[in-house]
Amino acid sequence: MINKKMPTATAAFVYYIILNILFLTLGAFTQSINLHFGIFVTEAVILGGLTFFTIKSRDYNLINTLALGEKKRGTLVKSFFLSLLSYPVLVFLNAIVLMLVTKFLPYPESLANAIPTPKGFIGLIISILFFAVLPGVFEELAFRGFLFKALDRFKPSTKIFLTALLFGLFHYNPFNFVGPFLMGLSFGYIRHRTNSIYPSMIAHATNNGIAMVLASIMGATADINAELDTSTLVLPQKAEIMVTVFSIAILLLLAFGVYKLLRSYPDYREKTTRVFEASSRDKMFMALAVILSIIILAINIVALSKMA
Repeated sequence: MINKKMPTATAAFVYYIILNILFLTLGAFTQSINLHFGIFVTEAVILGGLTFFTIKSRDYNLINTLALGEKKRGTLVKSFFLSLLSYPVLVFLNAIVLMLVTKFLPYPESLANAIPTPKGFIGLIISILFFAVLPGVFEELAFRGFLFKALDRFKPSTKIFLTALLFGLFHYNPFNFVGPFLMGLSFGYIRHRTNSIYPSMIAHATNNGIAMVLASIMGATADINAELDTSTLVLPQKAEIMVTVFSIAILLLLAFGVYKLLRSYPDYREKTTRVFEASSRDKMFMALAVILSIIILAINIVALSKMA
């Protein structure tokens, strides 16, 4: 007989608080010693280890809790192209918010070099493994797996929003909140629609992988430009306006493509999802989780302002 026990919002609150404590202590300490080792500890040991330990210790159903069932046909390829189309849009929106935030809070140089630029093909593969594959797997197991299932008593739109918000806050970077939050919304939507964790894993890993590839290309381009004199290359004003209009048009087309692609995912919700009414206790614990995350983010903002 299969155990039908599933996590609750109370369990999600305890899990999320422990996750944050381990992330800010053990994760931060190991990353300060060696970034790649620290990333492995953060993703595989903290996120992955705590997720599986919680499920096993509480005797939850592993497959159902983490949505590790059958891969839905066609959704993995869609998820790859979803990240491919949405990446420029997310970067653009995040850049706008970054521009506004930096008017009040100087951008610390330490964040600019937080992730090293991949050097060469081997360096790129290593970066994709540590900064794309590991987060794509273990962060999805935590947020679109355990936490998503624990919020099953909330309306689908509410749990998609909550897990995206907690995912964005979990990065504890005021300069990079919008991107993870919007990604969390799309990952949660396809997780809900397909009732499977695999599509969001592919989308997450692809998004981070694109960032690594672009960083590698830009690093190589910077080395070339350093040998060239580009100080006299100035575009005419009309050309700048045309480039701006063209760029916005492309971004709008990409955003429309993302919308259509999201709507094209096969719908397995009616067969797999039951919606209950969240209790006052459920809502209280989720509100506490968000409030505590915001408090930690505020503390981090103060620390960053002193570093700048």
